[in-house]
Amino acid sequence: MAGLALVVAGAGAWALRVRDQSTAVRTVPQVDLTRYLGNWYVIANIPYFLEKGKVATYDTYSMRPDGRMNNTFQVPPGFL
Repeated sequence: MAGLALVVAGAGAWALRVRDQSTAVRTVPQVDLTRYLGNWYVIANIPYFLEKGKVATYDTYSMRPDGRMNNTFQVPPGFL
C-alpha cells in the first residue's frame, strides 16, 4: 500500500510540473484575422443545452467596420 501511495504522489508531482510548463501563454505580435472569415462547420463537440439535438451547425465569422469580428452560430432550417 505504501508503494502505491508513493507512485500516486510521484505522478501527481509530475503532473503539476508538466502543467506549470504548459500553462505559460505566449502571445504573437500579429494575427491575420481575415484567415478566419467565413463558415466554420462543427464536426465534433460536447453540446450544451442550446445545441442539443442540432445537426449540421456552423459558425460564420465576419469583419465589422470597426475592425472587430462578428460570430454567428447557424442552425440549418428544419433542425430548430
